[in-house]
Amino acid sequence: MVKLYVSIMEPTVTFILQPWQLFFLVLSAWVNREQQQVIDFYISQTQTLLESQGKKRVSLAKTPSLLTGKDLRRLRGARLSG
Repeated sequence: MVKLYVSIMEPTVTFILQPWQLFFLVLSAWVNREQQQVIDFYISQTQTLLESQGKKRVSLAKTPSLLTGKDLRRLRGARLSG
């Protein structure tokens, strides 16, 4: 005979995180935050270089000399914030 109803007394599936699942959840959140900080720093660095050079081509060999003190402080602030 096929059962066509669900009894209230039957156990239901519960969602409980196992310790190893929680560990990987926290680890992945931490790695994601670290990666986002690196991405934000590179975006800030790129914007600073584009502002200082305009439409000119940026030479990577001369990059440190292209930045002014104000630009360097801005980049340090972007790296340290977070």
